[in-house]
Amino acid sequence: MTWFESMPAEYLRGVAISISDIDTSRAELVAKGVEASDVGKAQSGQMVTFHDPEGSGLILMQGAF
Repeated sequence: MTWFESMPAEYLRGVAISISDIDTSRAELVAKGVEASDVGKAQSGQMVTFHDPEGSGLILMQGAF
């Protein structure tokens, strides 16, 4: 991603995962105890952010790839 200002193209600070239903995926994470952000706007779609147990950032993205 070149549009994500806090993550320059040459660095990996997290993982973005393309999904088809962001609302259902977020609800499943929250039901399992994951602290996930609200659904927000991405460059050309929607996104939810959260961290794994080791602190790595993950982004679920719908329609942004």
